[in-house]
Amino acid sequence: MKVERTSSRTGKHLARSVVVVVGSGGRVKRVISEPTSPSRGTYSRGSSGTAVVELEPGDLAVWVRLVRNLRGIVSGRMVVYDSSGSPLLEAVYRKLKVRRSRGDPSYSWVVEAAVKALKLDRYVRGYNWGTGSE
Repeated sequence: MKVERTSSRTGKHLARSVVVVVGSGGRVKRVISEPTSPSRGTYSRGSSGTAVVELEPGDLAVWVRLVRNLRGIVSGRMVVYDSSGSPLLEAVYRKLKVRRSRGDPSYSWVVEAAVKALKLDRYVRGYNWGTGSE
C-alpha cells in the first residue's frame, strides 16, 4: 500500500496517506506512516513509498488517503482490506462527512476506529453507511 507525506512546491496542496491495522476486537494495533521502499509521490516535496503490511488472520487494514487543496478543503478515501488483501469496504470523506462508496457496510466500525486512531473524529461531522453500490 502506498504511504506518503508530500506537499507541493508552494505548500498549498498536501497529500497524506497512512495504513491503520485494526485487530478483530476493534483495537487499533498500529499505524504505519513510514514507507519501506521509496517511490514517487503525488507532490514534489516530502517522502512517499510503499509499505508492506503483514496481517494476522482476523486483522483488518484501513488505507486512509487525504488531500488538501488550494482552498484548504480536505477530501479523501478510506479502503478496508482483510488479511488476504481483498477490499471489503470503500468510503469517501468530503464536506466533513464519511459515506460508503462501495462494499459491505458491516465493516463501518473499522473505518470509525481508524478515524478515531488518527484523531480525525473532531473533523468528521457525520457518517452515512446506507449509500453506495453493491
